Amino acid sequence: MPRATVDSAGVRHDLKTCPGGFVLLRQLPFGMMLKRRDLAAKYMQEFTGTSVNDVNTITINILNVASRQFDFANAILDHNLEDADGNKLDFNNTMTLDILDPKIAAEIETEIDKLNGTDFDEQNFTTPSESSSTATGNGSQTVEDSQLTMEN
Repeated sequence: MPRATVDSAGVRHDLKTCPGGFVLLRQLPFGMMLKRRDLAAKYMQEFTGTSVNDVNTITINILNVASRQFDFANAILDHNLEDADGNKLDFNNTMTLDILDPKIAAEIETEIDKLNGTDFDEQNFTTPSESSSTATGNGSQTVEDSQLTMEN
């Protein structure tokens, strides 16, 4: 049977923005990616009545700080990065990102995103198959993003 779990060994990335520096990164398992998504956005509707038509306010907060702290704490297995006093940086400490050089952080962030991105062809993944997939003979159906609307 084919393996369907992430490799926990990690991938070493030598940093271009910090010569001599490296990070050992791991791919986040799907469950952790779901937790990250929960941290990344908060959606709230406030109602004044009992009907969906009574929506007064819709608020969407994008919480980049929380999701990036999660990424750095959970995707970095090891590194050799230090602070000004020679102490190894602790990416489980939320204050570490506040002192991290932004160029180095951006490079690490990019590598984490590459490692945790999707590699499959999303265009073909949602394309209806040529053969029947149901007893009635109807193939898969997709809904285009442009067709999705939100009514209040």
